[in-house]
Amino acid sequence: MRPVLYTFGLFASAAMLIFVDYSPSDIANQVSLLVLILGAATLGIAAPRWAWLAALVLGGSLAAMHAINLAARVPLPLPDITARLGWCSHIVDLDHSGRHRRIPRSRRRCVGATAS
Repeated sequence: MRPVLYTFGLFASAAMLIFVDYSPSDIANQVSLLVLILGAATLGIAAPRWAWLAALVLGGSLAAMHAINLAARVPLPLPDITARLGWCSHIVDLDHSGRHRRIPRSRRRCVGATAS
C-alpha cells in the first residue's frame, strides 16, 4: 500500500472518529467505539507493518481532542440529564457541592419513578 493513501486513510479515520464522538447523542460512545475498531482493523489489514501507527493515532485522537477542547475552554456536547428526567428534573442537584441533601417526601416518589 502506498504511504500517501495510508496517511490519507489514517487521518480520514481520525477525523470521522472525532466527528462522531462530538455528537451529543446518547449512542455517540458506542458509534465512536465502532468507528475506532473498524478504522483500526481496516488500516491494520491494509498495511500490517504499520498497524501500530493506526492504533497509536486512532487511540490517541479522542484523548488529544478532549485535551485541546479543555485547554481552549470549548464546551463538550454532553447529553442533558434534566431533559431525560422530564417532570422530575427539579430533584437534580446541579451545584456539585459534595454535601448530602435530604430529599423532601414529595420528591421521593419522583426519585423512585426515575430509578425504575
